[in-house]
Amino acid sequence: MPNAKVVKAFNTIFAELLPTESRKGRKVQVFIAGDDEMAKAKVSDLVKVAEFEPVDSGTLYNSRFLEPMGEMNILLGKFLGWGTSGAPEYRKS
Repeated sequence: MPNAKVVKAFNTIFAELLPTESRKGRKVQVFIAGDDEMAKAKVSDLVKVAEFEPVDSGTLYNSRFLEPMGEMNILLGKFLGWGTSGAPEYRKS
């Protein structure tokens, strides 16, 4: 697929957080990584429509760093009993 535009998003949150009512007014962040700025902008718009907060995580290369974030969230939520309402959060200082 030489002309494909690949964007990674939504892998750091549990499916249980997809419905708006499950977030109880929280602005859960969705990390987005991709090489094509226009494709990332479209995914960012989708994230906003779904009432999440998009976080630009840079190029598609950086998607390899989003995987361990998702794995840690699964470890905490499922195996250590924290539940599925947690999600990684980035705060600008």
